[in-house]
Amino acid sequence: MLVIAVALALTASHLLGPHILFLSESVLPKINGAVLFMLVAMNDFAVTPVSPDIAIFLISKRSPNDYGLIAALGAASVLGGTMAWVCGRYLESKFKIERLDEFVKANHATINKYGIWIVALGALTPMPYSLACWAAGALKMDFPKFFMMTLLRVPRFLVYFYFFSASAGFARAGM
Repeated sequence: MLVIAVALALTASHLLGPHILFLSESVLPKINGAVLFMLVAMNDFAVTPVSPDIAIFLISKRSPNDYGLIAALGAASVLGGTMAWVCGRYLESKFKIERLDEFVKANHATINKYGIWIVALGALTPMPYSLACWAAGALKMDFPKFFMMTLLRVPRFLVYFYFFSASAGFARAGM
C-alpha cells in the first residue's frame, strides 16, 4: 500500500504539478503552524476519509526543506492517535459491552502481542491510523506498547515528505 500511495502521489505531482504548486503556494501559507498542528491532530483523532498525507504533499510543494514542520506534524499525529486511544478506552469502560469485555479478558495477551503490529501498520501505511488507535484503546492494549508504535508516525511523515519533496524538485525542473 505504501508503494501504491507514493506512486499515486508522484503521478499526481507530475500530471498536476502547476495546479498543486499554485494550491500549496496560495492556500497553505494562510494557515499558520499551530492551526496546521491542530488540524493534523484532530484528523488523526477522528476517523475521517481525509489523510494528513495531503498536508505533507502540499507542504512539500511549497517548501521542500521544511523538515521541522513535518516532524511537528508527525508529533501532532502521535497526539491525535493518543487521544483516540484514551477515548476508545474511556468509551469502552463507559459503555460496558459484556461480549467485548469477555473477548478482551480471554485474549488480552494476544491483543498486546499482535495488536501493536496493527497499530504499527496504521502508523506506517495509509491504513486508517485513527481507527487502529480507537480499537487499541477499546481493546485495552497496554499504553506503553501502543505509544511506542504510534511514534512510528514521525519517521513516516518525514519519509513521505522526503519523497514528495523529491518529486517537487522534478516537477519544478520540468515546468
